Amino acid sequence: MADDKGGEARPKEYERAVMALNTTQRGANFGHMQDRKTKKIEMILNCLTRINLTMDQIDHLPIIHVAGSKGKGSTCEYVDSILRCHGYTTGLFSSPHLIEVRERIRINGKPVSQDMFASAFWHVFNKLQATRIANQDLMPGYFGVGLLMALHIFVEQKVDVVILEVGIGGEYDATNFIPKPVVCGVASLHLEHTDVLGHTVEEITWHKAGIMKRGVPFVTVPHQESVMKVILNRAKEKACPVFVSPPVQEEEIGRPLGIAGERQTVNAALALQLCRIWMKRMTQGDASGELEHSNFLKHVRSAADVPKRESINLSPREKEGLTKARLPGRNQVVNRGAVTYYLDGAHTTQSMQHCVAWFKDAAEREAEEMGGKVCRSLVFRMKQSKSAVDHFPYLTDCGFCRAAFCPHVVSSSAREQFPDSMDIRKDPAESRTIAESQLEDWKQLENLDHCIPSCFPSIVSALWWAGLEMDTPLKQMAKADLSLEDKSEGGVTCSEEPMACGVTHVQVLVTGSLVMVGGALTILKPDLWE
Repeated sequence: MADDKGGEARPKEYERAVMALNTTQRGANFGHMQDRKTKKIEMILNCLTRINLTMDQIDHLPIIHVAGSKGKGSTCEYVDSILRCHGYTTGLFSSPHLIEVRERIRINGKPVSQDMFASAFWHVFNKLQATRIANQDLMPGYFGVGLLMALHIFVEQKVDVVILEVGIGGEYDATNFIPKPVVCGVASLHLEHTDVLGHTVEEITWHKAGIMKRGVPFVTVPHQESVMKVILNRAKEKACPVFVSPPVQEEEIGRPLGIAGERQTVNAALALQLCRIWMKRMTQGDASGELEHSNFLKHVRSAADVPKRESINLSPREKEGLTKARLPGRNQVVNRGAVTYYLDGAHTTQSMQHCVAWFKDAAEREAEEMGGKVCRSLVFRMKQSKSAVDHFPYLTDCGFCRAAFCPHVVSSSAREQFPDSMDIRKDPAESRTIAESQLEDWKQLENLDHCIPSCFPSIVSALWWAGLEMDTPLKQMAKADLSLEDKSEGGVTCSEEPMACGVTHVQVLVTGSLVMVGGALTILKPDLWE
């Protein structure tokens, strides 16, 4: 198997690194530190020294820092694509991954090779372990180790720009150790991670806006007035100039955006402004009058006063970057013979609305072109059962004939084959209980007599059943998973021969989280990044 550099990869060494990385999933060991929230940044700073990275080296990384509830991944991808089209060597750190963990660290739009990932992991992990006792047993968790690896790689590879995507929140996120990025941005803000970030959008905004730095330009998308008020208060607190980027008009681009979805004009506009400010500051420094925070603090007193940066007069390279951007797992379509899979990692109520609108439109167009009898199914998995209930109303009018629920287990009979997808923090039985709870909540919905719901032990068995057993390459693994709990043929079936029902094609929507979509893509499109 060839790696991204054209050489021979060492799958066993990569797999050994992934398995060792998985042991850090249980979370960071903060030693005697009492407040985990405020100590994540202190932890990263401590670990940078231990892996021989200096703050001087970090300061020489021209960083674009991006937070948000929904759209930050797309924004980062647009930024990466635009800057690559301008000739820059880009380094991107993002999460979660879909199929392989090395996707979290990308250079020039491609995941680092298995060799590079394994080498960086052992460099970081071994140095942390060797200095653990001398540092009060301090060790970062899974996300922190990945962040340290990314920084090590970006410094070693001498990238021109680093696009750094926040993990959760902002203020206390491990990525927020950066003393002075070149520019920061925040995408759309919705209710998410309420157990950590707060129970209102305004509370969540406080966390997200925490990536602001004194004098560093901060760009955001349009928000409701109460959210903008929080952003302005944080800007004054941190002496940070704020700008709003209205959606880009598609006629300005002349071609479709590279990432599908109705919210992409918002994400694309944010990315354009982040790139424009980054390139301007890299060539002119802080000399530009529009970026002086003193002027911002003097003239901006309300949300209405925040200056807007319109995405007009796009250059050919900007247009090229916006149309070439690709982000798997978002509004993605995978065709496999008699079954078409529609995959989107929607995990907030707003993003689920957009996901359903995209699915219905795309599925209807495909059905019209195809003719014959087409039916639809759902494969759903969300981390928390309580959150799932809020998403179900948007899914009820999609016309599903089947709805499958499952834990985040790619295959229960061949789990060791998918180390990148393993979550050793959770008991499989607990994960299955959540899936069963979501199934029961679905059953309580009205006007779904036409839809048969069921729960499955794995993603592959749920996909096979949802596809009316018409995606035959899934059959062997699916049946092996089902046999572990003495089920046959996925429980409810259309018949021994699905075609006897008159169905000629099945459209399956896979949604609920990016982790769920990643598990499905592990089975459906393992060559995702090739």
